[in-house]
Amino acid sequence: MNKILLSFLIIICSQVKSSPHLFQLIQSLSQSEKRYFRLFAGKHVIGGKNNYMILFDAMEKQEVFDEDRLKKLLNGEDALLRNLAYEKNYLYDMITDSLHVYHLNLSKESALKKQLHLIGILFEKGLYSQCHKQVKQVQQAGEGLEKYQYVYEALLWKKRLLMQRSYSGVSEKELQQVFAEMELATKKLSNYASYSNLSESLRYLIDTSGHIRSKKQRKKFDKVVKDPLLKRESGALSNSSKRIYNSIWMNYHFYTNGPLQKIIRHTTRELELLEATPALIDENPNLYIGVLGNIIITLLEQKNYTEARLYLKRLRMLPETLKVKLKENLLLKIFVLLYSQELTLYIESGSFDEVYNVIGDIESGLKQFEGKIGKTHAITIYYNLSYLYIGTGEYRKALQWLNKILMHKEMDAREDIVCFSRILQLIVYYELNDLEAIPYVLKSTYRYLLKRKRVYKGETILLEFIRRAASIRTKEELRNAYVVLKKELGKLTSDSFEKTLFVYFDFISWLESKIDGKKFSEVVKTKT
Repeated sequence: MNKILLSFLIIICSQVKSSPHLFQLIQSLSQSEKRYFRLFAGKHVIGGKNNYMILFDAMEKQEVFDEDRLKKLLNGEDALLRNLAYEKNYLYDMITDSLHVYHLNLSKESALKKQLHLIGILFEKGLYSQCHKQVKQVQQAGEGLEKYQYVYEALLWKKRLLMQRSYSGVSEKELQQVFAEMELATKKLSNYASYSNLSESLRYLIDTSGHIRSKKQRKKFDKVVKDPLLKRESGALSNSSKRIYNSIWMNYHFYTNGPLQKIIRHTTRELELLEATPALIDENPNLYIGVLGNIIITLLEQKNYTEARLYLKRLRMLPETLKVKLKENLLLKIFVLLYSQELTLYIESGSFDEVYNVIGDIESGLKQFEGKIGKTHAITIYYNLSYLYIGTGEYRKALQWLNKILMHKEMDAREDIVCFSRILQLIVYYELNDLEAIPYVLKSTYRYLLKRKRVYKGETILLEFIRRAASIRTKEELRNAYVVLKKELGKLTSDSFEKTLFVYFDFISWLESKIDGKKFSEVVKTKT
C-alpha cells in the first residue's frame, strides 16, 4: 500500500476514534481542572490563541458531541479545519499532560510516584546522597500507606545505591537485611493482590446474581470462600489485606443469608482496622465510604434503624467533614450508597411516606450523574423507589420506575432484581385492576423466569394467585384467596433458598394489609 495513503488512513482512523474520546475527556474535567489546563496551555501560547485552545473552547460548549456542528463553530478557522485530526490528537495529549501535572501533588501516592521519578534523575546526575534521602522517605511513606509496590521500588534503588559504591562500608548483614525487606514487600504485595482477586470474584457473583436462590449459586459462593487464604485472618499480611478478608466474609454471609452475628463481627472489624490508620482514610476516602456503607447495611439487618439513620447522616455529611475535597467519582459513590440504603431503611421500617423527603434530591442526583452511575446501582435505586410507591399506593409512579428497569438496555445487570421487578409489575397491574394488561404481563413474566431458570416455588405460587385473582369478583372470595396465599407463602419462610423471596418484597405484610384492611405501612411498622 502507498505510504502516503497509509498515513492518510491512519489519520482518518485516529480522528474517528479520538473525537468522542476527546469530547468525553473535556466533559469530565472539573472546573478547577479546566482552570489549570488554561494556565498550563497558556505557557505554550504566543500572542493570541493557539488552534488547540480554539478547538477546546468549541468542544467545551457542546452538550452532545456533533462533528458537523463542531465544524460550523470553527467556521473561519481554515488552518485548524485543514489539520483537525492532528489538532484533536494534540489537544488530547495536552489535556492529559496537564492532568498529570495537576494531580501530581493531590495525593500521597502521586507524591510517591513523583519522588521515584526524581530518584532516577538524581541517580543519573550522580547525586547519590540526595538520592539516598529520597529513597528512605519513599520507603517509609510507602509502608505507612501500605503501598508495597513503592516500598519494593524504593528498596531496588537502595540496593542499586549499595552496588554503586561497590558495597564500600556495607556489611553482609546490612545487605541481607535489604534482601529480606524486598522479599517481605513482595510477599505483602502478592498477598494483597490475592485477597483483592478473591474479593472481586465474590463481587462478580453478587453483582450478577444477588442473594442466592439455589444450591448451584451457593456452590459458586462457597468455592470463593474455600480458598486457604480465607481460613483465618492471620493469613493476611497487612492491614489492607485484613480489611479485605473481613469484607469478603461479611459479603458472603450477607448474600448467603448467613448468621447476623457473623455479618456484624466482620463489618465492625473492618471499620476498626480502617480507623486504626487515619492516613489511609485521607489518602483513600473511597475505602471509608465503602466501610460506612457496610456498617449501614449491617445495622439495617439488625433492624437498628435509629443507629442506621445516624450513620446515614454521617455518610451524607462526609464531603464536608473529610479533610480532602472529594472528586466526582466519590460524590457519585456517596449518592449511590446513601440513597440505596436510605430507601431500604424506609422500606424495612414501613416509613414509605418518607420517600417524598428525598425524591427531589434523588432525581437531581440521577440527572447529575447520568451515564456515570453503574447499571447495578441505578437498577437498585429504581427498584426501591417503585417498592416505596407501591407502599404509598401510588401505583402509576411505581410503574414508571419499574419500567426504567425493564426497559434498561442492560436489564440483566442484576438478574434477581429484574425478575422481581417483573413480579412487582404484575402486582401493580393487579392493584390498578388492569385486566387487559395482566394476561399479557403474566405470560411474558413466566416465559422470562423459565428462560432464566428462576421459576422457584414462591414465584410459581404468586403467578398462579394473580392469574386466579384477576377473575375473582366478590370481596369475601378475594379475602379468602389472600388468606390461602399467605398460608402457602408462609411455608416458604423456613426454606433457606425460598425465603430469599421475602428479601425483595414483604409479601406477608402486604397480604396481611389486604386481609385486615390496613395500610401496608401500618402492618410493616408493627413488626419493627
